[in-house]
Amino acid sequence: MTTAEWTKERILELIATNHTMVGRSLVKLLARQTADEVATKTTRYHNGVGFSGPDATILTSFAQQFAQKGYLSNKQLALARKRLPKYHRQLLEEANAA
Repeated sequence: MTTAEWTKERILELIATNHTMVGRSLVKLLARQTADEVATKTTRYHNGVGFSGPDATILTSFAQQFAQKGYLSNKQLALARKRLPKYHRQLLEEANAA
């Protein structure tokens, strides 16, 4: 895909329909966390990148599992799909930077 093809709507559609997109999105957001945030599965800096405080613990664990095993359970996918839309701006930045 070229940069011009990535839109909020396209990102949200892929999160809703594509299991791999959910996992990759989690991993991309995890990469935006600082090393100490990843280590503690928390949000320490309110810098507008990575996971928010309420999501840090659970989404960090999902991202780490996806990175290690390549899959998420149906229950994990459902929860991640509910929480990921609020990160669409960060995901657009990542997609358009590629």
